[in-house]
Amino acid sequence: METWSTILGWTLSIVAAAGNSSIIFLVCGKRRLLTKINAFIISLAVADLGVGASVFPSQFFYEIVQTSHNSSSRCWNIDRIRWLFGYASVTSLCSLVLDRYVAIVTPLKYLNFMSRGRVIQMIFVSWAIPVGFVITSFFLLKRNFVIIFAMFWEIFSCCFLIFCFSSIILVVYKHDRSSATLAKQLRFNHRGLTVSSQDRSAVTMMAIVIVVFLVCYAIYLRCSLVSLLHYPRCDDKVYKIPMLVLNSAINPWAYAFFKRDIKREMRKSLRYLSGYLENVHYKMETWFWVLGWVLSVLTITGNAFIISLVGRNRPLRTKTNAFIASLAVADFLVGVGVVPSLFFCEISGGGCKWSRAWSSWLPDLIRWLFGYASAFNLCSLVTDRYIAIVKPLKYVTCVTPRRVIQMIFLSWAIPFGFVTTTFFLVLFRIEYAGFINASTMFFEVASC
Repeated sequence: METWSTILGWTLSIVAAAGNSSIIFLVCGKRRLLTKINAFIISLAVADLGVGASVFPSQFFYEIVQTSHNSSSRCWNIDRIRWLFGYASVTSLCSLVLDRYVAIVTPLKYLNFMSRGRVIQMIFVSWAIPVGFVITSFFLLKRNFVIIFAMFWEIFSCCFLIFCFSSIILVVYKHDRSSATLAKQLRFNHRGLTVSSQDRSAVTMMAIVIVVFLVCYAIYLRCSLVSLLHYPRCDDKVYKIPMLVLNSAINPWAYAFFKRDIKREMRKSLRYLSGYLENVHYKMETWFWVLGWVLSVLTITGNAFIISLVGRNRPLRTKTNAFIASLAVADFLVGVGVVPSLFFCEISGGGCKWSRAWSSWLPDLIRWLFGYASAFNLCSLVTDRYIAIVKPLKYVTCVTPRRVIQMIFLSWAIPFGFVTTTFFLVLFRIEYAGFINASTMFFEVASC
């Protein structure tokens, strides 16, 4: 798998999982948002959450272990995960668009047709179709069956969405023309009268979701046609998988920006969080947290890629790469622990001033452990390169595999011992300020 595809896939997976989780939490936590259309949005968000959490990660780890003897069966299992959540997302989107089609094109029939029981039935069918297909594929491992079903479903869903959305656009266009004519007459009869324009946010939301869906599944449809016509293998997962995850990552942002009730509740939640952070002495600027979270995500993604790359390729398991992998693990944990712990320390109240409370000193312990582990691993890596370049004749005898293990062990043992000592000093209420100041100053000066 290409490097750019891996980085893009992990980034989109994190965005898709976080965005759809936020939509599910927001809608389910607000009673006023529990409407018929939002029930379809929840179903679609659950499917998109499954896509973001499983599709690319499962494909990524399959690429790591694909050299094993049972890689063929694993490939089928990976495909089934993608089929389940991918087609559940398709059917849920079709149900959502059908609901809007009935509401806009035939509004007088909407209340009778779209009853609570009908909503439950449509959501059930939206999940029953992909589950049934995946179960059937377990017992009927026929390549043509899978290709024909996939091709049929892709063509049907695309045509269905295009028809429904075209009908909605036509109705909205006719309504806008009649509204414009009426407004023109009112302005002629009543000078100075202003007529407000209709809010088209729902149509904009559907347009964004459907256009991204059609672009994504055009690639899937091409691949199905190539496979059905027995052309050479359609090996374009480098493009297909990120596009599928992109489709799931964009959907929650479309709801958040263009669906009025969700947008209103999200603004209220952000205002509440902003006021809460001000009440607990939120002293750091907003840009600091935005930059911190962005850098944390980039740190986690980049170092996870380095760790997996070195771990899965035997030719890369060299002495120098052992130090690089250890440094990547430390930097990965810095991304996971430092900014998140500091952020939750800030919103828990009282800032991060030293006291006897866990919430005040635990983030510092996390920062020291992973930060100093990163510093000492970098020193070990530089020492290895120093011996290899300055004293190349002694490198083979000096930097043996056993010596490499010892150096990596010390790189982690020193910060771990410092953090453990600090923990017991605080636990038993022994004066710790002098020990901490002296130790941190020594570590920083020595490493520099």
